[in-house]
Amino acid sequence: MNILIALLTAYILYVIQDILYNRIWNKKLDATVEFADSICTEGDRSSIKEIISNKKLLPLPLLRVRFEVKKGIDFGEDGSNSVSDKNYRSDIYTIFPYQKISREIEFICNNRGAYDISNISLISNDLLFTRRLVENKSVSTRLIVYPKEVNADRLFAPYNRMLGMVLSNRFSYEDPFEFRGIRDYESYDPMSSINWKATARTGSLKVNTHDYTASPQVCILLDFDSDTQWKNVSLFEEQIRIAATMSRLFMSQGVPVSMISNGRDFATDESLVINSGCGDNHIQMIKESLARLDLDKEMLSFEGELERLDNTVNCQYLLISSACSDSLQRKYKNISDRCEGSGWIVCYRSVEPAPILDYYKGSVCWEVSQ
Repeated sequence: MNILIALLTAYILYVIQDILYNRIWNKKLDATVEFADSICTEGDRSSIKEIISNKKLLPLPLLRVRFEVKKGIDFGEDGSNSVSDKNYRSDIYTIFPYQKISREIEFICNNRGAYDISNISLISNDLLFTRRLVENKSVSTRLIVYPKEVNADRLFAPYNRMLGMVLSNRFSYEDPFEFRGIRDYESYDPMSSINWKATARTGSLKVNTHDYTASPQVCILLDFDSDTQWKNVSLFEEQIRIAATMSRLFMSQGVPVSMISNGRDFATDESLVINSGCGDNHIQMIKESLARLDLDKEMLSFEGELERLDNTVNCQYLLISSACSDSLQRKYKNISDRCEGSGWIVCYRSVEPAPILDYYKGSVCWEVSQ
């Protein structure tokens, strides 16, 4: 009889706890996962904050918090992370009534990019581990990892060549809004420059003169075409780092920078186009745009973009590419002949011979060791 009572009591307790856990295990259970930083640079250390709060009397003997984030950040070897096509993380907690647990998971930013966590899974059990309980929660947290800069000393030759041309052209363009004075009309002066009031007052043709303006700029052409059917990601990543470094170097001298690329944004799927600008905000925008490029997306041929370039005489073009086909070299020659001072940085792997270029003017071969 006592055995039957004990068995009945155990069964009743089992049913009660089963009903309780099935109905309220996730009530007043809060869980958040967020990046500690919103912006980092390749090589930086950062962390993810996990905060779990159980605001009820019911304990959770085992709670797994699972989430996934794309590869490129390294959590190390702590046993809670597995890597295949993504980073899959599963952290285990025991949480008691009215307890709050906070934890920071450190990682290293190995690659530039945009890292999102949009969903977490909470997995628990009842007291006897006979029922599996699951809830998915939506979260929204993003980390932007900027590309690191390359050694600026290696860019000395192309940078100084282009900068010298930009600085020499600074005073070659008149600003129509900067009035300097009036002089006698010459045969080469346009009719629009005639000052009719001064002409009527003096009885001879007079024209307005203007001060000069610092209008030259640099447009960086970032090309992800390849001469082979295989994409060499290490070369493309180095091109991105060079673009970021050159942008900062030019803007540090007050030279406006724009950028055109056939690389596509991971979210908008649009090719990269950045209008000319200068200053801290502009360099931050360039770095973020470069971080958001998804090299796995299909890209349009960049040679078509080169044909549509503006015939802007006060702009120097910097082409950064690992492709060096004959057609690309011809298009670069057209650019360089049209815009004196333009340059080309050709990236290649150190295990391969340096590319042979038929047109050398302003071109530099950049060896990548990876």
